[in-house]
Amino acid sequence: MPKKTKGKPTKKKTDELLSAIESALESKSYYFTTHALERSRERRNVSELQVIRLLRSKSKYHEPKKDKFSDDFESWNYSIRGKSADGDNIRIILSFDENNMLIITVINLNE
Repeated sequence: MPKKTKGKPTKKKTDELLSAIESALESKSYYFTTHALERSRERRNVSELQVIRLLRSKSKYHEPKKDKFSDDFESWNYSIRGKSADGDNIRIILSFDENNMLIITVINLNE
């Protein structure tokens, strides 16, 4: 799990983030927040399976300029971007708690 410190994202932090995502997927220690599920239903062309496939893909990348630190939760919300199987540009916002990766929201940037 990435460290919960404030500060400018670095390559090391990005590598830690991508490793934490892979670990969470491998151990199935992730869940979709209510907000993410609602957005997924509203944006019918981005399913939960597509989100997981994108997070597993080697072509995903971290968008550090879109990351935000939440003082309320003392944790980072990270932005991951990639293409769906249909070629749509998708942004996934995720975070981590003590045990899980939380998928906060999903945005189809082609809409």
